[in-house]
Amino acid sequence: MSDKVQAIHPYVSAHTRATWTIYLLAANLVHGVVALWSGYLQLDLLNRIKHGLSVTQAEAMANDNREAIVALVGLGLIVLTAIVFLTWIYRAYKNLGALGAHNLEFTPGWAVGWFFIPIMNLVRPYQIAQEIRAASDPEITDPTAWEKHKNSHVIQGWWALWILSGIAARLSVEGSDLEGFIMATWAGLISSLLAIGSAALGILMVRDIDNRQSAKKDRLGILEGVPPLSRAETGTPPKFE
Repeated sequence: MSDKVQAIHPYVSAHTRATWTIYLLAANLVHGVVALWSGYLQLDLLNRIKHGLSVTQAEAMANDNREAIVALVGLGLIVLTAIVFLTWIYRAYKNLGALGAHNLEFTPGWAVGWFFIPIMNLVRPYQIAQEIRAASDPEITDPTAWEKHKNSHVIQGWWALWILSGIAARLSVEGSDLEGFIMATWAGLISSLLAIGSAALGILMVRDIDNRQSAKKDRLGILEGVPPLSRAETGTPPKFE
């Protein structure tokens, strides 16, 4: 674990951001169910075509329009959820110093920045979420004891399902023939199913971390918005930003 000196910022509750993140993850979950239903209808239509059954032009157009709307809504939800989620990550990570955690691996800025670095964004966001949860544990008051904290299975599942969902989504690009369309539709169904699981576990993760930070703040008697003691007062030089 890193021995870098971290700046200690006043504690500011991330509860509002966590709440909005949960609402948006729930919306993504609902959208995933709708996408599953829409994908099933498309698969049924394609199989009818494959077996020589009659499909009208109106049915085909209705299917294409429905799928386009589902995809557009999904894209909008992903973008909005990402923005709110990252503001929550930033605030929650920024609170760790005020909650007494030392030897943090990242900074609040990089807790967000790593999500945008190719290759590393397959690993770092997971590590950041685990670090936030561990350092927010209200039962841990020693500044460095959180480093030995066991990883959360919920976070492991959330990130694994999100990565797999993204892989399946890439495979859902429409093919050039009927069989290609059918395979792409199956990939889309799998992607939607994995996204539903990821959203559900994401809700549990955000709620857990939010509750942990609130409980630790209360246990340590931290006043919101009040600058905590600097590292100079606790024997460690402060870092100025």
